[in-house]
Amino acid sequence: MGGSEVYVPSGKAIAVYLVVAYVIAYVLELKAISMPYQLQMIILAAAMYAPFIGSLAALLVDHVPLGRGLRMLGLRKPGAWRWMIYPLPIVYAYIGLGAAILYAINPGLVSANLSVLIRRGYLQSVLLVAPLAGYTINMVFALGEETGWRGLLYKAFYPRLGFTASTILIGVIWGLWHAPLILLAGFSFNMPGTRSGGSPLLLALFCILTILLTIILLVLRRGSGSVLPCAALHGLFNALAGLLLLLGAGLPAFLRGAAGLAGLASLTVISLLTAAILSRRYEGAEA
Repeated sequence: MGGSEVYVPSGKAIAVYLVVAYVIAYVLELKAISMPYQLQMIILAAAMYAPFIGSLAALLVDHVPLGRGLRMLGLRKPGAWRWMIYPLPIVYAYIGLGAAILYAINPGLVSANLSVLIRRGYLQSVLLVAPLAGYTINMVFALGEETGWRGLLYKAFYPRLGFTASTILIGVIWGLWHAPLILLAGFSFNMPGTRSGGSPLLLALFCILTILLTIILLVLRRGSGSVLPCAALHGLFNALAGLLLLLGAGLPAFLRGAAGLAGLASLTVISLLTAAILSRRYEGAEA
């Protein structure tokens, strides 16, 4: 690899990354399923750093010095903070359009759900607190994942496959990484986590969600040269996406929530608009 600033992970490094990221996460996810809610959240938060550990293992396999490796993975990029303004309006636009689609499906039900959320002060609290959480604690944990998905895997697949194919591949890998939680515990953005099990349909919908999110996240990654804006958007999405579940309460699982058809329709529109608008800012920014 010499002294070049270009790093394309080897096939062996990619394989090691996937094994480490998946094994650690699957062990923790399977353990979390049987735990009380508070402990479950702690374990799942820890699992978000499995891709980070996998990335370090990949750097070790390719004999890349740690400092240079972290820079190549997008953790040390001057000027990346200019891109931190984009995640919040993107996520808000997604939630707004998703809510409008849910309303079009069942105006009476969604209006009633919205009234309850406003009366209890929940909607106001989420809209005010979510940006703070998304740019702080949620971002810190999301950074563990983003170092892997939009750090290591972006470097591995984009030079080889281009934007479209790498987006699909990274999105599927990211989605399947959640498989134990979705198939065994019913966890998804379509419904609260349960212990009664999910379904292959929920997993398929979740993978579509992660592919669509990867469009936006790779646009941010390419434009900023950093995974920090990606972590911010990931954190904001986790903080706000539950609103679509609550607004769609009472609708079938395949319709409601972020990974339901309404949420996916909204995300399709927002992801394509984001790519069209922000891709114009790539020149001179990509790393």
